[in-house]
Order: sequence, then C-alpha cells, then structure tokens
Amino acid sequence: MNLTAAHLIQALLLAVPIGCVSWTVTNEEIFKDMREHLSKVCKRSHNPLIAKLCYLPTCHYCFSHWVALLFLWLTGYRLLFQGWRGFVVAEFTLVMFANVYLTIYNLLRLRVRILKAKAEREEALAQLAKDQLKKSTAKEEPQRS
Repeated sequence: MNLTAAHLIQALLLAVPIGCVSWTVTNEEIFKDMREHLSKVCKRSHNPLIAKLCYLPTCHYCFSHWVALLFLWLTGYRLLFQGWRGFVVAEFTLVMFANVYLTIYNLLRLRVRILKAKAEREEALAQLAKDQLKKSTAKEEPQRS
C-alpha cells in the first residue's frame, strides 16, 4: 500500500474529532465532576490498575490513544499497511496529529488569555487614572470658591 495525499488528508481529518473528544473529556467543565470523582477514587485505591484507569481522563495525551483506538475500530482506517500493522501505524499517527492540534489549540487559548489580561489591565489603569483625575479636580474646586 503506497502512502498518498488522500491517506494523509484522511489521517489529518480523522485526527480532528479524536483531538476534540480528548480535549472535551480531559479539560472542559461538562466532565469536571467525573474527573474529580475519579481523582478521589484514584487516591483511595490501592490497586495500580484502578489508579491508572482513574488517571486516564485527566491527561489528553493518554486519553487520545483510547479515543484513537475507538475511532479506528469504528472506521476501519489503516495507514501504509493492511491488517494489524496498518492499524498500529494509524493509531500512533492519529494520536500524533491529534496532539499537534491540541497543542496549537492550547497555544491559541493561551494567547487569547494573555491579550484579554492585557486589555483588562489597560482598562483598569485607565479607570484608575480617570478616578484620580476626578479626585484632583474635586479637591481643586472648593479651593477656588
């Protein structure tokens, strides 16, 4: 099986929902209660397997492997080879692409937060300067009378 542009485009497209599901489960508020509950179970458990399974929904990289396995099972997608070898190559390729997407997404979110914080800081400084100007003009007016 030869690697073609179509195979790469399929891998890039299939990695999008894998990254999306991984990020949603590991980072978004909708699954926060589940993650907190599993964290408590993990701390109480003396079984290493239970501890690893409870850790799974807190790490988007770890979770993306399982999501990729699910998507490979659902789609039957293989990369470079037929059979199990194509399955293994596709698994790691999709996980890599999904995590590249997640890294880019996280960097963009960070950039937006930084810009928002700068804007809020500038707004607060402008409001402070405005308040100080009002106080100084209020002090000067009674002295003129």
